[in-house]
Amino acid sequence: MSDQTYQATIEGTISWDLIFNYDNSTNSGTIREKLTITTTKVLEYTTFKQSFNETIRKELEESHTGRVGASYEGVTAKLLEASTDISTEIADTLRETTSTMFKSNYSKTTTYERDVTVGPYSKLSLYQQRFSAPGLNVLGSAVSTNPPPSQTVTIQYVVRPIRFVSGIQVHYGDSPSWAPANRVLEYSSQNDDINADYGGEYVWLVPTYTYNASEAATRFDLFIQGNAHPGWDDLAKGAGGSFRYLQPVPDANNYSKITDLKLYRSDSGIAALPVPYTGHTNDINANRKKTFLYLIWSTATAY
Repeated sequence: MSDQTYQATIEGTISWDLIFNYDNSTNSGTIREKLTITTTKVLEYTTFKQSFNETIRKELEESHTGRVGASYEGVTAKLLEASTDISTEIADTLRETTSTMFKSNYSKTTTYERDVTVGPYSKLSLYQQRFSAPGLNVLGSAVSTNPPPSQTVTIQYVVRPIRFVSGIQVHYGDSPSWAPANRVLEYSSQNDDINADYGGEYVWLVPTYTYNASEAATRFDLFIQGNAHPGWDDLAKGAGGSFRYLQPVPDANNYSKITDLKLYRSDSGIAALPVPYTGHTNDINANRKKTFLYLIWSTATAY
């Protein structure tokens, strides 16, 4: 993950929906009603992320900051118009767009009741605050009898580029002390030496990274073959038997890019991936007997 952050803005709209209108101007009595008010939050993940990244990239490129080809995630968000009061639901929604849990469409509806009184010979109109931006639509709990006109507001985000895995380097050693500090670890803290129990060299995987989404890997393919492949690093070096290779596959049509790698060692294959991992290779130890071994990965969506 990058420590570098940038400031950028997107625009939204604050408007007011008429939810109650009563004309009691010809009546000498008082009207009392119980009004049910509905609040809604709708977050459309793909629409928001696409618009968010297009806007952020354009602004950062125009200011000659940011990273080439990067996809961004929000760290914090705040409304720049300090004089504009916004409902709790709108403030919460802005925070939720920066949450790592925001990975799919989300909607929530709540209701509450409010007593409404319309005095003799009077009128009463009530308006409910709405916030909208690409992929975001929030009808909040703020209600006004005399709301300001609709206005365009600016949301300032602190953003950071998403770091993607572009490939792996294979490192060899003569003893466990040679293990690289930045190697791919085994998910449950088991042995992360690819050649463990098979002899030969110690073999570790070290990820390479990029912030350019077009260079990111979307999966890793495993090759097990009888002949050496020039230029590829054998995962079974010195152990004898088949040659084993891992190769990254970047796919421009797949927006799910790999962000994290782990090894997954098991005595009985892989039935279900642990959260948050979503993809895996075939068994690296196929036909070697003993344990099953997989490279597994988690992803983030790049737009």
